[in-house]
Amino acid sequence: MKKCLFLTVLLALLLVPLQSSGRDFKVTFSNDNAESALTVLTKATGYQFVCQKEVINSVKDRISGNFKAGSLESLLDEVIRDRMGLSYEIVDNNVVIRRMSAAEKNSPVNLTVRGTVTDEEGEPLIGAHIAVEGTAIGTATDVDGNFSLKVNARNPRLIVSYVGMKPQVINLNSKTRMPLNIALATNFAVMDEVVVTGYQEVKKEKMTGS
Repeated sequence: MKKCLFLTVLLALLLVPLQSSGRDFKVTFSNDNAESALTVLTKATGYQFVCQKEVINSVKDRISGNFKAGSLESLLDEVIRDRMGLSYEIVDNNVVIRRMSAAEKNSPVNLTVRGTVTDEEGEPLIGAHIAVEGTAIGTATDVDGNFSLKVNARNPRLIVSYVGMKPQVINLNSKTRMPLNIALATNFAVMDEVVVTGYQEVKKEKMTGS
């Protein structure tokens, strides 16, 4: 009987990390400092977070927003690495947090960029183009002007563009605050050259002489 009980407890302990890694995580932060954020993560994941006080106190940025991830590693990458600028290692049912090494700091930025694109009046822009400069990485906004894009590049720059609007360039790093709220300004020089027919937009010069 004792042997059976021991094996049951042992199996339960071994399965805790596996179950946490194989399920979806939904975490909400409300202007939390780094130490409070770790408390939120502990409750959400069941993992214990180990970190030196001076390391966690070195993080000055606060964290807000809703985070959703399909694995523990994805969640920690977005919160610990991208938002706090720290490194981590999962050891059994613990997450050990430390400062990033020089090599890690110079490694490509790996984060999920989320945000909304609107016009100057705050109206969402449907189909605005979001691209990472110099790469094939890109996406478009949905009907609410929202977008989500995974970025893995060195010194990435986000290019946001829309017909008749001035494009906007955003420099990204591991501490870029999410979600991004991007308001594009009207490019009157371009709009003056565009004539809207009943079917499509054409340049004025193509209308002359017809």
